[in-house]
Amino acid sequence: MKTITAQLWKLGTVGLASMLAVAMLLSGAPDAKTAEAAACTIDATEVAVATALLTDAAVGDTTTTTIPIDNGVEVLGLGYGSIFNLQKAAVNETVRVTSVTNTGSLEATRGVANVANIADDTPVKNVYRAITDNGVACSTNVNTEQTITVNSNNAQTVEVWILERDPIPTTTTGTGVIQSTTMSNVASATDTALTLAAHGNMDVGDVITVTCTTPAGRFEQMKMTVDAANGTYVRAVNGSTACETISDGAAAVVYPWHDAVATNIASNGVTPKLNGLTGKVTFAKRQFVKVETPRSVGGYTGSFTVNAAGAGEAMIAVKGARTGLVYNATPANSEGIIHMTFKGAPSDYVDEDKDGKFDVGSSEQRSLINQTGSTATSLTTTVSETLSFNIMDSASQELAGTATLTLTDAPSSVVFTNSGTQSISVTTNTSGNDTVTVKKIPGTGNFRYKFTVDYSGTTGTLTDTSGIIHRTNNTLSSLTMELQNRDFGETVY
Repeated sequence: MKTITAQLWKLGTVGLASMLAVAMLLSGAPDAKTAEAAACTIDATEVAVATALLTDAAVGDTTTTTIPIDNGVEVLGLGYGSIFNLQKAAVNETVRVTSVTNTGSLEATRGVANVANIADDTPVKNVYRAITDNGVACSTNVNTEQTITVNSNNAQTVEVWILERDPIPTTTTGTGVIQSTTMSNVASATDTALTLAAHGNMDVGDVITVTCTTPAGRFEQMKMTVDAANGTYVRAVNGSTACETISDGAAAVVYPWHDAVATNIASNGVTPKLNGLTGKVTFAKRQFVKVETPRSVGGYTGSFTVNAAGAGEAMIAVKGARTGLVYNATPANSEGIIHMTFKGAPSDYVDEDKDGKFDVGSSEQRSLINQTGSTATSLTTTVSETLSFNIMDSASQELAGTATLTLTDAPSSVVFTNSGTQSISVTTNTSGNDTVTVKKIPGTGNFRYKFTVDYSGTTGTLTDTSGIIHRTNNTLSSLTMELQNRDFGETVY
């Protein structure tokens, strides 16, 4: 037997798609690699699903939140926001899914024509799902108005919002809220050593959401860096602004349930604007986009815009009028979800712990040259060496552009293999380190040559002068000389 959990709600005069708000936090990983693209399109077509499923037991009142359903609901493609009917004798009751809790089990809210009795073997009808695996991954630059095109075989109005504040539950997470605890010791916007009443379900990297005491109406998100009751946090992450004060006892909501999204977002989330409005402050700012303009190839189309001021990533929901969202760690295998990457200016490091300096050996480094070890020797020929580098923005997202490498103090015989000169330009990729090869390096003897990397791309430029090729990387740190008198005519040896 499979179950649907339900709660009472009524449609009223407001559109059905705007009735349910689940205030949650999306977190997920900073090394996502998506190619920069000029266009982003998602197909929101709704597909009718034939089903013979029935309720598996009677529900005799309006307060019971569990509606038993026959086995088989997992094949229907239902997800967060899916709407279907329970077929009753007089009028159908409309219910809306809030999460898929496990294989074949759903949670939902009750809706139109919610009467006290739901008879056993009530048919489940009017089920629609999104096109299988219609999720997409798109990329644009920061401070760029990116148009998202929504196509559909059926004319409809889709619901669009940022999943940072209102994400969808995944797998067996229920409504997604794992923990709500209280916070103390936050007297200013710069306090980072905070106290939580409970932190048992939290790990380093998890993000909490708390409502500010001052200024009123603001919320802040903080990322845990030290896992303890008196833990340490990075303030004002994911595009939020630090609270001036937070009163002791203020509620802090934790959503570690979205660890499943870690391969996509982690603490790299940003809050872009939808059609010029930010979605981080209130659920009411989610957008309704009409997909009603006829297309020459059939069907209908509509669009909306996104724009982010900071580098990072966002999950954007595009929910059909009757279909739901289905999350998958691989964006293309999701349904109704856009994984949007916002590429920023190239950056050499980010002061993550906000101590005003770069910490050597930490995770703060971004763009870098991977220094080589000692170059191999040969008694019979010259040798070659591979140079490796990586250009990233402040969110550790790799950037596509042009990098020019220049040998600055090597003998003229030492050149790049592909150019035959001491300078070479290459197109950087977004899927790992970039490499070039230097040839005709002396096979014996010690040396230390320097090289630079000058990068230029659509988001900015960056120069790194720290490149070294060597057979011994030792340098002369000091030289001591002693002057002595010598007798005139003394033999010099």
